[in-house]
Amino acid sequence: AGNDPALRRVLEGVEAGLKQSLPPGSGAPSEDAYFQAMMTTLASGGTGYVTELALLVSRIIPSVSEATVTAALPSACDVFVALMKNAAVMRHDVSARAVLSALAALLQRCPARPDLWSRAALAFRGLLSFSIDTRHKVRRCSQRGVRSLLRLHGGPDGVRSVGELTSAFLLEIMRHATPSNTATAVQALPFARVAAPLLRAADVEPLCESL
Repeated sequence: AGNDPALRRVLEGVEAGLKQSLPPGSGAPSEDAYFQAMMTTLASGGTGYVTELALLVSRIIPSVSEATVTAALPSACDVFVALMKNAAVMRHDVSARAVLSALAALLQRCPARPDLWSRAALAFRGLLSFSIDTRHKVRRCSQRGVRSLLRLHGGPDGVRSVGELTSAFLLEIMRHATPSNTATAVQALPFARVAAPLLRAADVEPLCESL
């Protein structure tokens, strides 16, 4: 948690709760245990410390075992979908960016398995939806997360749903643009420009036709 007092307080609270649940003499909790405890706290539905918990999830998830990430993925995605729908959380720029960054970090650890990505699709759509947010920093945070996932899974050998969902999302925006209402489409164009090279040819073609 570095020198951030709020992060340190949250981490100490998580650690205290974990130690109470572990048998005496078990030693320090593992990264997997920390991750599970943080996701359980985020799932509790409160809005207190959401920003700090999401930031901690982003930092710890690279060290969490693949088995734990895979097992937790469906419920963790549900937690992030609920957070993205929570206006009390997402109306604050810092909280919104923390949630989106943590979700992107989680999805980056998701193995390239169609069965897992079918469970993660709704969360990925949520991440995509913020790529056209009116707030510049939130929009950039979402786009950065989507680009990282496209680099991992958007190409010919990647997970088809990642590219297909991204292409379908952008295509819907372009098709709904009218001469009197082009603001959203114009906002999405820079993202489409950087996303297109990371997509399969089959996903790019309908997008090019729409443009």
